[in-house]
Amino acid sequence: MLPPMVGRFENGVGVFYGDEEHEGRTVRARFTWMPSAESPRWEQAFSQDGGKGWETNWVMKFSRTA
Repeated sequence: MLPPMVGRFENGVGVFYGDEEHEGRTVRARFTWMPSAESPRWEQAFSQDGGKGWETNWVMKFSRTA
């Protein structure tokens, strides 16, 4: 099991940080939740320089079916 992500919601946006294994190396990870009544969004980004720069590598957009 991976270590937990740590963060909080502030001004409606949730940002959570932790360490992940990626291609055999430990990298900093960031999960961002952006709420919306119509289409909430979640993003994952990795940093290979300790959080100075981020590369978003996964985006999920949610929508209602009815």
